[in-house]
Amino acid sequence: MKVGVIVNGSGPLYTDAALALGEQFDDYVIVGQEIIGNELDSCDMYIVIGNYFVNYNVNRAGPAKKYVYDSGKPFIVVTGSLFNVKQPNHVRLNVNGFCNNFAMMPPSSPDRLIKLLSRYGIYNIGKHVRGDKIVIAPNALASPMMFGKDVDRWIYSVLDQLDDITDRPIQLRYHRKNVINHSTWFERIDDRFGDRIDITMDTKSDLGPLEDAYCVITYNSTYSVLSLLTRSSNIATHPGSFVHGLVKDEISRESLTYYPGYNEIEGHYGKLANMEWSLDEIKDGSAWKVLQPMVEDNIQINREWL
Repeated sequence: MKVGVIVNGSGPLYTDAALALGEQFDDYVIVGQEIIGNELDSCDMYIVIGNYFVNYNVNRAGPAKKYVYDSGKPFIVVTGSLFNVKQPNHVRLNVNGFCNNFAMMPPSSPDRLIKLLSRYGIYNIGKHVRGDKIVIAPNALASPMMFGKDVDRWIYSVLDQLDDITDRPIQLRYHRKNVINHSTWFERIDDRFGDRIDITMDTKSDLGPLEDAYCVITYNSTYSVLSLLTRSSNIATHPGSFVHGLVKDEISRESLTYYPGYNEIEGHYGKLANMEWSLDEIKDGSAWKVLQPMVEDNIQINREWL
């Protein structure tokens, strides 16, 4: 199997992880994201850093990444951790996609889940803590994960639906990457909801507001992964969420209180655990051992299509 590793100047952890994964193969080439040609044509599989969507700016993503997505061949995406919000020493490896409704899900490994979470000091899996506030955690304004949907319109829609079904206090946890001055927009929300809503700008990927969360509502932000695992009920309105299928996707009185059972959480998160790897685990081949059957099955399917 020949593998193409496409590097794009991302942070050292992502680049090191992509190169370490490439080194698992006897035949691999390293190319920049602006390069397309014979070297990529001859590859059976690709390793890319970060994401590319059809509606995303090609110049920002690079032609090599677009080539990979259009090729129909399997690829592994190296991107940010789902679980580790404090120490950037793990990455996520997705086969054939960036988010839940595109990526191939690996087999579940509850034992690996427990081992992985213990590294992060998370032990209370599925122990539901019911607070008082409804926390809305939107994506970043420029996130391709919104698939062209306007973040502010999504927030307004959520607020409208909540206004019809609950009088609980609301905390809007505005994404730290939303750098545009939204003072006028915030004022309009304050005028409508008054003291009922608290708008905060998060400064890092932590779980701060969850200490008093009754329910967390996201579009498809990975914020939902830890919030459901350790704290509160969740609603994820887009199928790209990594908790989609485990929680409700529509806002209703019933959805605000719904919480899956322990076995459901363990089984689902056992799959997510097999996407999450340290650099050492990538270097020693542990990650590829899990992902290899998925990739090779996909290569066989593609060859049958030829």
